[in-house]
Amino acid sequence: RAVSLWRALLDPLPARARKALLDVTDGWTRQVPDLLLRARAILTDLDGDTVGLQLMEEVGTEEDSGRTGILSSPECSRHLTCSPADLLTASAPPENTRRLEVLLHPERGVLRSQELLPRLWMQPSTQPAALADVLRVHEWSYVRRVQARCEQLQGAGPLAFLDGDTAVCEHSFDAALHAAGAVCEAVDRVLDGSVRNAFCPVRPPGHHAGPRGVVRASEGGPDSHGFCLLNNISIAAAYAMNRHRDRVKKVAIVDFDVHHGNGTEETVRWLRPSLETAPVVSDLCFGQLSAPFYKPWLGRDDPDNVMFVSVHGYGPRERGLEHLMPLAAFYPGTGKTQLPVPDTVPTQKEGEEGPREEGVKGPEEDKEEKEEEEMEEEEEEEEKRREDEENVSSAAATFDNDSSSTKHDDKVVASKKVNNKKSTNTERALKQLQVYTGYDNNNNASMGNINFNVGEWSNINFWSSILSWNCIAKLLCEIVDEGHCVK
Repeated sequence: RAVSLWRALLDPLPARARKALLDVTDGWTRQVPDLLLRARAILTDLDGDTVGLQLMEEVGTEEDSGRTGILSSPECSRHLTCSPADLLTASAPPENTRRLEVLLHPERGVLRSQELLPRLWMQPSTQPAALADVLRVHEWSYVRRVQARCEQLQGAGPLAFLDGDTAVCEHSFDAALHAAGAVCEAVDRVLDGSVRNAFCPVRPPGHHAGPRGVVRASEGGPDSHGFCLLNNISIAAAYAMNRHRDRVKKVAIVDFDVHHGNGTEETVRWLRPSLETAPVVSDLCFGQLSAPFYKPWLGRDDPDNVMFVSVHGYGPRERGLEHLMPLAAFYPGTGKTQLPVPDTVPTQKEGEEGPREEGVKGPEEDKEEKEEEEMEEEEEEEEKRREDEENVSSAAATFDNDSSSTKHDDKVVASKKVNNKKSTNTERALKQLQVYTGYDNNNNASMGNINFNVGEWSNINFWSSILSWNCIAKLLCEIVDEGHCVK
């Protein structure tokens, strides 16, 4: 307990000063586990082994910096999604209090086992997330709506439902704040060197919660909170980029779940200023309403510094319902595969050159560029020759039919050269796209979806589960003719 208090007192200090003071007390903290082992032996004789285990969890048996931090809060177990009598029945929702019991129960919890405990640093209680940290990700109107719904249940009844799936009780909002707070505190513990990495067994979950709560399924599927209230991981990622902006420059969020993390993807999409439109129809008028949305975590460079990847199931919820898509989509009905185009080729095949530094060109590129320059010079000479011929024609007017025919043939030859140049650029761009993504000219690939129409460059659609568009824009600028705009 003294070690935990000491760390809490050092938290407000700068990282360098905090590390120095922790090094000073390192020798003392190493002696504490030995004392606790002796105390445990005494407590065992007094039938108090549970107390000894609790003390060992709080202080540990090894250096904290080499272990995995386990951060949670008792408040997370106060979030109820069904009555206690229904927990052992088939009517219990998959998201319930037993999800934490299987991990943290004092006697049966997996994380309390003797095999894992020496490798873990347990922090069973954390502070709630600050409202300012929550509002970097969520709109206040949504946060207040959830808070008010839980406040209405104080003394009025056990549960209320935000939708057909998601239930809340009077303690649910506080539990959501403590869940997000645990993940933010885990960021602090990893970055100050207290632990090597961290795992946060918390609830309610959050990866279906967007800035406004429910993310409306644009491709079918139900509109549901999916048991989620606040997006814990996005709140912690935004917290890391703000509180530790001197050290954390980039954030990667990898979401692996059977369901698409549509809420987390939506929070990442809001890092870029955009305009949202919705149709409005009434008895007196019809039209569209437009509203801007923007939720930066730090600044305007956020889209280039945050990467989101979701690994999940996508398709019909049952075999044989493919013809009913998207209405029969597996929850939440979004998350169609997209392969982003990297700035450099990520893998090197046998016999191929590795990635080159920016500005350094290979022999093939030099050859192609030289051919293009020769074509341009020939075109300029051809244009100049035609102008000279027109001037001579207007001055002397002595051309016969043969020379006129020759002039027409010259125009055809020049036109063919221009077309050959465009064809070369097209083939080069297609070859690049095939190297980057694995697609061929016939749009064949083992995974992913891409609509690629060679004849209309503006009709290139990338279905997104990975938000990285700058590299795609760079490639498209090489494909289209100079002067055209790619949206």
